[in-house]
Amino acid sequence: KDIFLELYTTWCGHCKRMQAAWDSLAKKYVPLKDKITMYMDMSDNDLLPSAPFQVTGFPTIKFKPAGTRTFINYDRSHTLKDFSALVEEHAVNSLGPVALGGSVRSPAEIAQY
Repeated sequence: KDIFLELYTTWCGHCKRMQAAWDSLAKKYVPLKDKITMYMDMSDNDLLPSAPFQVTGFPTIKFKPAGTRTFINYDRSHTLKDFSALVEEHAVNSLGPVALGGSVRSPAEIAQY
């Protein structure tokens, strides 16, 4: 599965400002079972020492194409348009017709991937 991950904290102003765009992205791709948009509150969680990347600031946004162990750094603007452009550029699985609607998946739901 293609995974788009946001690591944030509740006190981060940038994180709060981009949340509406991130939620819209999740709703856009929820109908596609091979696309996962997730987020994790780093004020309550830590990455394992074996994680393939480090968090040096918030938000930290990464994209992992399906079938790879590589996480692509996201360094574009925090808009739905630019989030979607990264998915369209790097997704391994077909985007097909993307419909709006659905809900954000929690980290617990993502853990199986």
